[in-house]
Amino acid sequence: MIGGYDIILFHEIPEADALELLVSTAKALWPSCVLEPDEGRPNEVFVYETQEAKDSWDTNGATDENDPKMVHLITSAGQATIVCSSKDAELTRKYIGMVLLAKDKECTTFPFWFYK
Repeated sequence: MIGGYDIILFHEIPEADALELLVSTAKALWPSCVLEPDEGRPNEVFVYETQEAKDSWDTNGATDENDPKMVHLITSAGQATIVCSSKDAELTRKYIGMVLLAKDKECTTFPFWFYK
């Protein structure tokens, strides 16, 4: 993690389904997003808001401007983790809310932890 928050969502959901849920949420939040699978780790993907954001990350690494324009999604048995920038709390709230809605429209509680 470069910095920010690990948001760990605990739920009994198969790993492949969890990654699909997280990626589809990213696509809904950022329609022009660019996905970059983590080489050698099929359960992880980096999501950039746009191609411009990815290019900025590739060229400059994390900056104040591009930091909130990337999330790192990680899944493993029984949990899904969203690594988000601490600089954009609104993005974090939207992302969690969209995951919860996509997972279960009837769900009113969903255990999660913030880890900084």
